[in-house]
Amino acid sequence: MKSKFIALFILAILLSACGQATTETADPPSGYSPEIDTQIAQALTSAVTPTKETLPTVTATFTPRATLTPTQTPLPTPTLPTPAKMYATPLPYLTNVAGYSDCDNSKYLKDITIKDGTVLMPGEPFKKIWRLKNTGTCAWHPEYTLIFVSGYDMEGETTMINQYVAPGDEGKISVSLIAPDVEGTYEGYWILTNRENEVFGQTIYVQIVVSEDETEEEDE
Repeated sequence: MKSKFIALFILAILLSACGQATTETADPPSGYSPEIDTQIAQALTSAVTPTKETLPTVTATFTPRATLTPTQTPLPTPTLPTPAKMYATPLPYLTNVAGYSDCDNSKYLKDITIKDGTVLMPGEPFKKIWRLKNTGTCAWHPEYTLIFVSGYDMEGETTMINQYVAPGDEGKISVSLIAPDVEGTYEGYWILTNRENEVFGQTIYVQIVVSEDETEEEDE
């Protein structure tokens, strides 16, 4: 009987404890509010969920390729010598140069080769020879030279006379030349110089006609 009573007492205590636990679980704690839970949930969702940023709109601009027009630089036009006489008459005599009018002087006598108006082929080499007289009081020495003055040089160069000409004597003065490549009439003027490279005497010249037809008649 006593054992049965003890068992009933223990069962009553257990039932009382279960009822209290059920009551604590069912009832919300003091101060609980569903609205607060909703706000907290929304805040957490906003913090975790990334927001989509508005990217700037890029507008592609297409520029068509310009049409390139090739430019050409024209080649320079070669300047050819004008086939015409440079001078109608020989240049004036050069006298009284640096006090050498009495010492060094010359006078033109005649053309030995290539008379005026001689017809030559384009590019044809030739040798012009003049006969000059020493009209000064000083002898001409081999180092005296014949130099180009004006007109067309016809590729002629300064040339030593390579001879001794005493006062009153005559000498053959020559220079090697080449006819121009273009047809026409050409003249070149030359003069003597002494050891001091001072010019003296008469100016002499050569005149030729360049033509493909070597049988062309000379002008009268």
